[in-house]
Amino acid sequence: SDNGTYGLKITTTGLITLTNITADGNKNGIGAQLDNQTFGNPLLPPNVTISGINAFSKNSQGGLIVKTYGSILLNNVSASNNTGGFGADLSNKDSAAPKPVTITGYGYFDGNGTGGLRILTKGAITLSSITANNNTNGMGAYLDNQTHGSAAFPQNVTINGSNSFSDNFQGGLVVRTYGAILLNNVTADNNTGGYGADLRNCKLDDSI
Repeated sequence: SDNGTYGLKITTTGLITLTNITADGNKNGIGAQLDNQTFGNPLLPPNVTISGINAFSKNSQGGLIVKTYGSILLNNVSASNNTGGFGADLSNKDSAAPKPVTITGYGYFDGNGTGGLRILTKGAITLSSITANNNTNGMGAYLDNQTHGSAAFPQNVTINGSNSFSDNFQGGLVVRTYGAILLNNVTADNNTGGYGADLRNCKLDDSI
């Protein structure tokens, strides 16, 4: 925390497994950037796992960025008040086969400059107890396993627990998928520049 650039930067070809990470208040960089994709092998995809209780807040260029070919599993994540980026930006969209993105416990993604939570994947998205409010220049949460996915192998989007996507600038919750959308206890109010919840599991041209 409180470093001049990144709080934590990992570039590797192997597994990334972290527990109880705090990367807050980094003045000219990202809280944590975890990358095992750039030099990795999509046919041998290593996962990214963050367990325990974790904080990536008050950074100038984003809270948490993950780029991988493997599965992403996060537990109890707070990524809020990052002035120049997303609270959390999670991508395994270039995987050779669908790999899931999962957040267990809770996820707080409030008050970020670009948006709260963005997930780009081919795999299933499963989230629990998400709060993504007051993101000043973007959406609360953007969840997309359609753009890089396949209509022949649809993957679901599931949000469990109690969830809030309110007071964001460009909309509360956006879901793009070919699979089923399963939501539980969702509040999405007072999003000034977009929908409260914009949920789509078909193509706009009705081709699917």
